[in-house]
Amino acid sequence: MLYLKRYPPVVGYNKTMPTISLPLTNTLREYAKVAKSYATLSGPLIASGMILIITPLSNNLMVGRLGPLTLAAASIANKIYTACSIFPIGISYGLTPLIVTAKTKKKHTELGVLLQHALCLNVLLGCLFVIPIILCARLLPHLQQDYQVILLAQPYLYILAYSLIPTMILTTFTRCLEGLFCMMQLMGINIIGALLNILINYLLVYGHLGVSSMGLNGIGWAALLSRTCMMFLAGIYVFRRSELPTMRVRRSLKSDDLFNRFKVTYFIKLVKLGIPVSLHLTLEMAALACTTILIGCLGTDVQAASTIVDSFIDVVFAITWALSTGTSILVCKYFSTRDTQSLKKVIIVGFIIGGVVTILFAFGLLYAWSSIFTWYHASQEVIHIASRITLAAVCFILADSMYTIGLGALRGMHVTFQPMYIASASNWLIGLLLGYFLTFRLEWGIAGMWWAKTAAFSFSAIAFAILLCRIYNRMTTKQVSTT
Repeated sequence: MLYLKRYPPVVGYNKTMPTISLPLTNTLREYAKVAKSYATLSGPLIASGMILIITPLSNNLMVGRLGPLTLAAASIANKIYTACSIFPIGISYGLTPLIVTAKTKKKHTELGVLLQHALCLNVLLGCLFVIPIILCARLLPHLQQDYQVILLAQPYLYILAYSLIPTMILTTFTRCLEGLFCMMQLMGINIIGALLNILINYLLVYGHLGVSSMGLNGIGWAALLSRTCMMFLAGIYVFRRSELPTMRVRRSLKSDDLFNRFKVTYFIKLVKLGIPVSLHLTLEMAALACTTILIGCLGTDVQAASTIVDSFIDVVFAITWALSTGTSILVCKYFSTRDTQSLKKVIIVGFIIGGVVTILFAFGLLYAWSSIFTWYHASQEVIHIASRITLAAVCFILADSMYTIGLGALRGMHVTFQPMYIASASNWLIGLLLGYFLTFRLEWGIAGMWWAKTAAFSFSAIAFAILLCRIYNRMTTKQVSTT
């Protein structure tokens, strides 16, 4: 039998194995932490974006049962309202980066000041832009449309015009809650508003529970009432919840020195960030409207096929816009503290998540286009035309994702003028001019317009990425020189 000799333990010896810190493992953990905070912010925003798509979809389903005249009237009125309201709503996006910066730097009094000035500015813009909507409603009889369509569209457009004021107040509170990282609460408000809108539509459009049927006007009143209710819910949440950081906003708004006079500097800050975003959205919508007109010149079936593909892309856009908003908030948080390492991680994670999500949707469209397009009960000719632009639509989805994420990152860095110039130039010069050349001169048909749109958004996405790299390198160089 073999006996082992026992040796005394070495003094200071630790039986536990030494932990080895691998740089790659630590980096992956840091990126996973950023991705978790990214998902926490963007998840409720994605849900809210889906709700914003479901609401007009339910409206169209209810209006569609009233006949083609009512559907045409709703389409005309909604397009006029959207064209007139996009500018003031775009200006409200200047509030979120300022709120995030003030919250990160713990300037609690400034939160209330910014909210006060934003409410004043947005209410004023809402009242001003009611006027062009009403003027458009009065000019409807001169647009050579069907007389019955005009009779239905005019009163509906009047109701939508007056709903712009509570919409602007709601938008202000929405931007404030986004800056305060209250995404779950904002999602809850959107869910309540969507359910209330559907319920009021059901009661007023068809006339249930003793309520007289209002037809298309019921859709307008439902929008006005639901947005007013959401406005009060969001306002109460901002001013009354004492256990959240928004309580400091309520206290700061009650301080005596805030109501003595408004400061022009705060209006300049809001307008300086908001107007480029507003112009960007307005010019982009105008370019897409011109693209739709050019596609309409190719025939009804071609326009219907493009509309089907657009409806699928709208769902993807709602998700990427939510990811862009989350990117903007997190970028603004680290940009205000000049934390370049965290800033770099947030931007990289944003592009990765946006790319992965859109690649999934792109492959879904590429391999299941026949099943997706048949949901719309279109003719075989329309489905055949839509299938010819599937590859271009897939590339457009990927380009639009990078474009939107880059735009959100630049907005978080308080950079809004350069993206407006880049996007406007690419949409009009590349998207429209190249689209016209490919579609009509080279006779590519509808595929030429979609490839031109893809080229325009790809150019903007690459330009945004270069601009982000330049700003980041400038920040790191400045930090090195100061140290």
